[in-house]
Amino acid sequence: MRTSIIKVAFLVFGFVIASQSGTAAWARDVTILQAFPGASGPGYKPCPDTTGAVGPDHVVDFADSFFIVHDKASGKVLVQKSMIDFWKSAEPGNTLDLPTPNDPRMLYDSVSGRWFASCADDKTRHHLYLAVSTSSDPTKPWRGIQTPFESPDFGFRMGVDEKRGYDVRVSDGALLQEGLVDDANADYTHPSLAVDAAGNIGIGCTRTWASEFPSAYVMMHAENDPAGSMRPPVKAVAGTTYFRSSKFKSLPWGNYSTTCIDPSDPRRLWTYQEYANSANDGEWCTAWASFRFEGTTAALGH
Repeated sequence: MRTSIIKVAFLVFGFVIASQSGTAAWARDVTILQAFPGASGPGYKPCPDTTGAVGPDHVVDFADSFFIVHDKASGKVLVQKSMIDFWKSAEPGNTLDLPTPNDPRMLYDSVSGRWFASCADDKTRHHLYLAVSTSSDPTKPWRGIQTPFESPDFGFRMGVDEKRGYDVRVSDGALLQEGLVDDANADYTHPSLAVDAAGNIGIGCTRTWASEFPSAYVMMHAENDPAGSMRPPVKAVAGTTYFRSSKFKSLPWGNYSTTCIDPSDPRRLWTYQEYANSANDGEWCTAWASFRFEGTTAALGH
């Protein structure tokens, strides 16, 4: 009898990156399809909450201080509002006045054809807020409420019930693979991951090291690759400088990142990452990139 396995996507970050032998060939198996800039600071926090989502025709940034809607095909900005104005505009209008919207989350549910947004306002009310789009078009009106729930320090996580995920055996809950993305020469930070319709795992993150400015990277584990392996990282958006801030002796990198499936093409993944692209003091930068696994699923060499 075949073992039942659920594929999920939160238990696994890491895996051992493939050895340098054959790295270029394996890297070509991951194709960067598109990339464009996302929100940029400064905002009311020193770093972005790099969250957003992808719908049938739009890509939405829900980062620190900003709600931005892009045309998915071109990356063109169609709508840009402050987070404060986004919540004020949610119907019924001017009922949600949040001075410091915090820990934002955004997702698109392909079943209902709706966008879902949430955040906290810890400074004055310590409550959670929820907004839902009225259609699959995020430029159209949204409806919003203050929920009866208080906000925990780590913010609110939304999710929808979808049958995709992590390598966990149903019969006993055993985790079938895990590992560590590690490189003696580089640092990988703030990862997020998703699983495409074929079971390939895609990870988006920031990479930086002594000879590379913080850049957005992706990497993949093909569905039939050996457990605990990861194909070589591929640069999606290159950093051009370092991130600087005269107001802080040290400051965090973006609090989150986003990786998700394209609802119009379940073999296509999108990632939303912070990278360094401005010499202006305190101006953080973000970018979107879409990518797809287009290689073979033969075993990786080590």
